[in-house]
Amino acid sequence: MTGTPRHPDVGTAVRYHTALTRRATAEEPAGFFHPDVVQHEFPNALAPDGAVRGLLAILETAERGRAVLSHQAFDIVEAVAAGDTVALEVRRRGTRAVPLGELPAGHEPRARFAAFLEFRDGRIVARRNYGCFDRLAQEDRRRRSEVPPRKEINSLPVHLMALLSAFQ
Repeated sequence: MTGTPRHPDVGTAVRYHTALTRRATAEEPAGFFHPDVVQHEFPNALAPDGAVRGLLAILETAERGRAVLSHQAFDIVEAVAAGDTVALEVRRRGTRAVPLGELPAGHEPRARFAAFLEFRDGRIVARRNYGCFDRLAQEDRRRRSEVPPRKEINSLPVHLMALLSAFQ
């Protein structure tokens, strides 16, 4: 991250993700949430129908993650705060502890996501996650067969590049 803004809720959001990186047990992450918290996870590769969770379900999901990943890290790329809302851009990576379908233990899933956190009384009361996960099975099959990956074109049309540069 280019520098953590001094907004207190940004600090709380960063500490929460640091606790997840340390694989903290449920009690520590629970302290970051308001009792009335609601999380909206929008459809993605791991939750194709999305999900809405309260506090107990959020903590259960985190514990399941601890069981299937031997390591995970959350890198905060950017954080912006306005009022009681913090917007985060996050990179997540991990190492699978157990196989899942075609994915063996040791597979290293990666994701990027945006999270919008709303705070009440210094605790997270609402969370909206928009996740983008790597192509899991295809990436692993390619790695196992040692076929070099095809070259990806990483360029955007000129008008999109100009638009993006206006926001930097």
